[in-house]
Amino acid sequence: MQLGFKVEGILKKYGWGPGAGTGWNTQKTVRELRFWHDQGFQVVEISTDLLSQTGPFFRVSDEEWRTTRAVVEESGVRFHSTLAWRRMICRQPWAEEKSADLLHIARVAEILGLRIIDIMVAPPLAVAPVEGKPRRPMIRSLWDATDRDFEVSATRLKDYARRIAGFGAAISLEIHEDSIHDCTPSALRLLKMIDEANVGVNPDTLDNGWVFPGEVVPDAVTQAKMVAPYVNHWHVKQYTRTLGPDGEWQRTGAHADEGTQPIYAYAQAFIAAGYDGAAIHECGRGADYAYNMRRFLDYMRWLLDEYVPNVPGA
Repeated sequence: MQLGFKVEGILKKYGWGPGAGTGWNTQKTVRELRFWHDQGFQVVEISTDLLSQTGPFFRVSDEEWRTTRAVVEESGVRFHSTLAWRRMICRQPWAEEKSADLLHIARVAEILGLRIIDIMVAPPLAVAPVEGKPRRPMIRSLWDATDRDFEVSATRLKDYARRIAGFGAAISLEIHEDSIHDCTPSALRLLKMIDEANVGVNPDTLDNGWVFPGEVVPDAVTQAKMVAPYVNHWHVKQYTRTLGPDGEWQRTGAHADEGTQPIYAYAQAFIAAGYDGAAIHECGRGADYAYNMRRFLDYMRWLLDEYVPNVPGA
């Protein structure tokens, strides 16, 4: 399994962005990325923008992307994936705009040589909270997603999967709250409807029975075993949960070796099913970026090199 992290923070730290030109210090970028490569990271992921077309991701030119790829690869790490988050391709008024976003993302993915386009079919974040209203329109798939939501999404993603297969990429459906595939049953439903070999799932937040109070949702480890044969990408997400005064569960970031998600059991299940893709760092807490990266590396290397090979799964 390859270890990876989100790269945009380091790129922007040294002046990367659309039209940056000589304002981007590529030497310092390579130096820091090489440091993390030497520590044990092999791949990186870049996130897109929530804003369609107007966000920085969409304003980077093809030539600038080619330069970005060359700079990153000079360090020893390579681009592996992108997060195409919150693309509501099945409902108006977003469907056409977000589908166009995915086409743009596919072009960038081909330039960067990406293997995975990680997708969330979810409503975009609101521009600003409205007093007395939720921060964003919340969708809970078992209650709110319609048959048409699944049908339209499956049709569009099937066409998309065939398009990106031409340059060796795959779709990963991110199991994340506030999407039409926010739990294992919904993710597997959409996966089977798409029915393409280069479509799998990202078990981002399997420990999500709390999203559906009163529903019988399998526990986290059972869900991991259910999705294991289909996993083609993994955001290693860890958090603690508390029940807020509004009756909603709140999540707080945590390091991979603490919190409520049984990361060790996930790794056992995925590796037993043959997964050898990337594990992308999405853990940690506090302001010390370097410490968060180091702690993730230490835990994941111990887990993959020592624990999983020697401790049989339940």
